[in-house]
Amino acid sequence: MTGGLRLSSAFTCCLWLPWLAAAAAAEQHLGKHDSDADLSCVLLPDELPARCCAKAEALAPMVLWPLTQLRLHMVLDANSSSAAAAGAGLWSHLPLGGAGPRRPQLKHTAKPRWYCYWLPQAPMCRHCEDKPCSLGLQPSWDGDWAQAYEAFQPASGGCIDVIQLPRGANKAVISWDISLDWLVPVHIGVGLAFLWCWQDLQTSSILHASLGALGALLVVCVVAARWVARSFQGTLDGVVPFGRTLSAASVVLSLFAPALRSYLFRSVVPAGGWHALVDFRDPVYNLPLGKLTAGAGLTLVAGAVAFGANFGVRLFASPPELEGEVPFTIGPDGRRVDALPALPWSQRLLGWGFWLGGLALLLSSTHVDALSLAITAISLVWEDMAHFVWWRLSTSRGSAGGGLTQDQFQNQGQKHTARALAQLHAHLKANPGLVHNGRWQEGVELKLRRFVDEGKHIDLVLEDEHKPQLFSCTVL
Repeated sequence: MTGGLRLSSAFTCCLWLPWLAAAAAAEQHLGKHDSDADLSCVLLPDELPARCCAKAEALAPMVLWPLTQLRLHMVLDANSSSAAAAGAGLWSHLPLGGAGPRRPQLKHTAKPRWYCYWLPQAPMCRHCEDKPCSLGLQPSWDGDWAQAYEAFQPASGGCIDVIQLPRGANKAVISWDISLDWLVPVHIGVGLAFLWCWQDLQTSSILHASLGALGALLVVCVVAARWVARSFQGTLDGVVPFGRTLSAASVVLSLFAPALRSYLFRSVVPAGGWHALVDFRDPVYNLPLGKLTAGAGLTLVAGAVAFGANFGVRLFASPPELEGEVPFTIGPDGRRVDALPALPWSQRLLGWGFWLGGLALLLSSTHVDALSLAITAISLVWEDMAHFVWWRLSTSRGSAGGGLTQDQFQNQGQKHTARALAQLHAHLKANPGLVHNGRWQEGVELKLRRFVDEGKHIDLVLEDEHKPQLFSCTVL
């Protein structure tokens, strides 16, 4: 057994050695290709490895860098569509013989992010300025019968190193254009909502129920996938020789071989698609197995959603409302501060998660880290800034210092007092039962009657209030 493993490992290493040697040689010899007049770069397989750099004309203005990216577009020209798709199978992932990679192998050089100058060891930092980093390509829908790929680079530009093309590709045409990233305003909006409304979100019952329902659906999907995988494995194991090996191999082949995956899917799903599955009936007893299975699945999903929503509401439930007298204190600004019970730990963790999530979204919201940091700083102090501006605009500037003079203070006090007394007089006039209810202390009802009849407020004025007074103090 050990000898077989060693032989297999040696055979695998021998297969990989030529490809590794070719990759190492490609790192050392790179030919420089400049963009053409139409801002495109044309490469042939014999010229690889080669380097292409975007011209300054293909870059966006610096003012648009926070909202844009440099989109790299690569179109591969092949002999025929079948030759272009020859490397799409499972064997294209293994460097055996002359089979090339399934996608072009590219690397790129770019300046590091602004955060990386301060935190060079952060997980998001890739130092691609001196040593090229791998650039992932995604299929593009812009090509017709030819293979088309696209990737995104920073708006400041950079160079790419084309290491290898797929088998069957005769030519590669690389071009750049400016792409507007619509996720930037979305990240800013969601980040501001999380950062400013995290207290309301952590106490929202609707949000608690939604989180519980989503969690329950995720658990049901994971359990169902695990059950199907174990059932399939248990069916083969013990019945078919090498059942475990065949089941694992089938999963790997279905994952890496799109043609095989499509064939297996077409073999399981009838010609009519999902409608045929729902209408499927038992050939012996003519039972609607498809509808019964669909109904059971929908019932399971509905039950999981209801259970998850109920569990989420109970998990993040707020403390019960206090009944009776509530203890309170007087704050520094004179307002009443009720002594309410503390929030549960689940709500506090949820609120901290929203706040930290909003902070992370704002810090990475734009493609210019300095601007993202400025937006984050402004959003953190926005409430204090708005309060300061409102205070400066609403404060009357009666004096040079911006406050009220003594005469203005007395005039405003007399106006507000007269207005309040007029409202009180009208209220007592319209509700005479408040005066004659007999609940007032001795002498108060008489003063209220005089106030209602005459409309004057009792104002005690000392005859000698403007004369100097002499006060004495006696200590016993």
